[in-house]
Amino acid sequence: LPIFRIGEVFLAAAVLYHALNGIRIMLVDFLPRATRHHQAIFYGEVVIFVGLMIPGAYFMLKPLF
Repeated sequence: LPIFRIGEVFLAAAVLYHALNGIRIMLVDFLPRATRHHQAIFYGEVVIFVGLMIPGAYFMLKPLF
């Protein structure tokens, strides 16, 4: 069913964001200098998320098209 395929994409997005956010939190916690670059690290996280999620969603949704 297509609705499950779309739900799977949202689940994968949530897992990927959670993983990248965990890495960002570890960087800020363990590297005191990273606190000054907190916003830049967040934007980097968003870029990596979008860069991985677009092709991932394409391949996951490919059978629907």
